[in-house]
Amino acid sequence: MIFDCGWYVNLQFGDNGPTIQFMQPQEGMPVFGGEGVMLNFSVDDVDAEYARLTGAGLQTAMPLEDHPWGDRGFSVIDPIGNSVYIYSDREPSVEFRQYYNA
Repeated sequence: MIFDCGWYVNLQFGDNGPTIQFMQPQEGMPVFGGEGVMLNFSVDDVDAEYARLTGAGLQTAMPLEDHPWGDRGFSVIDPIGNSVYIYSDREPSVEFRQYYNA
């Protein structure tokens, strides 16, 4: 486990291996009607990806914004209703630093 703040847990398989996240949506987060799957993709430059995808006409479900837990990201809903979250890591706020284990 590399992050656990109770409502969001990030697990990593091995050193530098793949990760899987589990999240209980919080107040103000978009609710999606898919099968409950949220795919997270880490990219080097989330601002460039946002510009590229919205420039191509993709509608966002959550706007591009900085998050205190340590990322900047946005989400879209794929054609079958899954939430796709695209983000780049950032320094977490003091409040969230305590939840990092790696």
